[in-house]
Amino acid sequence: MLDPLGCLVKFRMYREHCVQTMDGIYIKDLTVIKSHPLEQILLVDNSVHSFGLQLANGIPIVPFYDDG
Repeated sequence: MLDPLGCLVKFRMYREHCVQTMDGIYIKDLTVIKSHPLEQILLVDNSVHSFGLQLANGIPIVPFYDDG
């Protein structure tokens, strides 16, 4: 819905792309994306913890579920 023509979203990160902290929190490290400068990357996630390494790149959203 955010990118119906497929021209804005180039990469998606899921839990398997996360680093788990000693406290069991999953964090997405955007520095692993080498194809674009960090200033051009947004992270939209329902967990504020996930963009803890790059707070300025994060957009928090409410959780949603796709039931079909």
